[in-house]
Amino acid sequence: MVISSILENDLYKFSMSYYYQVHYPNAWGTFTFHDRNNTEYSEEFVVALKEELKNLASLSLQPSEFDWAVKTIHYIPRCFWEWLCYFRFEADKIGVWIDSEQHLHIEVSDLMYKVTFYEIPIKQVLPEEELNLVIQNATTGKEYVYTIALLNPEDKIIQFIPVTFK
Repeated sequence: MVISSILENDLYKFSMSYYYQVHYPNAWGTFTFHDRNNTEYSEEFVVALKEELKNLASLSLQPSEFDWAVKTIHYIPRCFWEWLCYFRFEADKIGVWIDSEQHLHIEVSDLMYKVTFYEIPIKQVLPEEELNLVIQNATTGKEYVYTIALLNPEDKIIQFIPVTFK
């Protein structure tokens, strides 16, 4: 499983979720992924991606994470973290498909205070599945060009390395 904690998300997402809960509790929204590279994907890739995204449903805020969040993130009240203990990603709400040109589409629709959590985990799972796709297709003669970003301990990009898989 690529993601092991519900806290592997952006602090902004927790802040916005709380804001939506308080100010717009019935607002509905859609997160839409758009692949700007127009990569061509296979049905096998979509199946593997869906399987990995199903694993998100097993994530929940653990007691130690709850304690940490309540102690550390003071501007979001305890009641939000209590609610998050019961939040679960719902795989059936994640629409994943490829169009006739083999381009990937991902959409999630739900209440805004829930849907805001889906973007970062999906973006974390996707590169892992893309790497698996590259490895699986490396012997077919198709060429893939990627750029790997090396990060320092503060997650700042220090070097870009172009990589070609054939």
